[in-house]
Amino acid sequence: DDHQKIEELHKRRNFLASYCKLIIYNIISTKYAADIFKHYVTFYNDYGDIIKSTLGKARENNKTNCAKTMVQSLINKFTELQSLGDIDRNGDEFHSVKELAKRFALSFGLDAVKNREAVTTLHREGILVA
Repeated sequence: DDHQKIEELHKRRNFLASYCKLIIYNIISTKYAADIFKHYVTFYNDYGDIIKSTLGKARENNKTNCAKTMVQSLINKFTELQSLGDIDRNGDEFHSVKELAKRFALSFGLDAVKNREAVTTLHREGILVA
């Protein structure tokens, strides 16, 4: 039973890694990574390394597109939360959205000048949604 679960997890990790490679090598648009990035916190233990690596490579390829994708994944996650009904701002679901935003923010690093355009794009996209 445990062997089968490990085998299934390995298979899913390979599928995810293959899909992420398509994004990293610009075979498909970075915007399709939004549905992956939104699960970064939720499935961190099983797939966090793959998602983190994809996030880093996507940022290397194009910081502005990566920032837009980050915002889109936050929007998707928040929209899913809204569809469940009233949002409990102290609940675990809302906390996971905040944690995701925090991890995205930390992924830009400390050099504000180097990331100015990407962070500006991220904020602009967020403001347009709000």
